[in-house]
Amino acid sequence: MTHSVMVPPAEAQPETAATRPGVAEPVQGWDRVQVIHSLRAAAERQREAEVDQYALIAAAADVYAWIDNSAEAAEVYGGGTPRALHGERLWQFGAEGTPQAAEFITFEVGPALGISPESAAGLIADVLDLRHRLPRTWQLVLQGRVLGWLGRRIAQNTRTAHLPLEIALELDRHIAPFIEGWTPHQTLLRVAMLIARLDPTAPRNAAAPSSPPGSSRSPAARPAPPTCAANSTGPPGWRWTRPSTSSPTRSKPPG
Repeated sequence: MTHSVMVPPAEAQPETAATRPGVAEPVQGWDRVQVIHSLRAAAERQREAEVDQYALIAAAADVYAWIDNSAEAAEVYGGGTPRALHGERLWQFGAEGTPQAAEFITFEVGPALGISPESAAGLIADVLDLRHRLPRTWQLVLQGRVLGWLGRRIAQNTRTAHLPLEIALELDRHIAPFIEGWTPHQTLLRVAMLIARLDPTAPRNAAAPSSPPGSSRSPAARPAPPTCAANSTGPPGWRWTRPSTSSPTRSKPPG
């Protein structure tokens, strides 16, 4: 007896990186120039996709800028108010001057990007800070003229320094015309200097620059990364703090 094997049609085959349109599978015999050219093209596509994500996160914040507390919604959910049922509130993810969004947006954005809700909250905060507190830098990021991770780092530094909106806008006016000609480390260094000059009351450790990815500087010289602390007045992980970077003091040896 012979057994027939059903082969799914070609259109039913799962899509892979090699079969996705616009992606060329490396072939045997490629030389160095071809490999590097394809790698450069892949990096450019990655940067474009990152910019698309930032723009869509900003759009998500716009469409999640309200919660439905209407009587009709309460009836659909089985009586009572939606607030009493699931406790959703409007929440300010970013710093001063950024709009509020429904706090449970993180449970939509996070899975869509394959990240945790806490990471999604930080990403939303960075995007909103860029768009509303650093609008010139935001436009450069959207145009692909400033790396996305660098724009986010600038937003984080202004937020952890607790810069008022007016000072953040002033900082943006100072750096936007020149940032394309600076290296990432120069950018972060100048941002730290501007934070200290424009707002002398800003926390010194929050204004300190950190090394860009791939830097050869010693890890010991880098400030500790931001950590999440529980917020008693809102969702956990949405108040950003930095651990102390001071070195322990040594006691003199006896004698």
